Amino acid sequence: MIEQVFIIRVWQEASGAGGGSPEFRGMIKHAPSGEKRYLENLNVVDEFMLPYLKEMGIDAPGFTFMSSNQQAH
Repeated sequence: MIEQVFIIRVWQEASGAGGGSPEFRGMIKHAPSGEKRYLENLNVVDEFMLPYLKEMGIDAPGFTFMSSNQQAH
């Protein structure tokens, strides 16, 4: 079985001196290669993951995420 492993971290940064809304930031890392990208929104997660998924034969950007309790064991 071929699998890819990604680590996604999301955190909240304090709002600036103007008292604006807090901002969220993130980082996604491809665990086997160590390649990582810092994020200002989660919309680019699939863009980062897609080349690795294509290596597995997954060619559609609209893949579905499953929680760990939905996976077949």
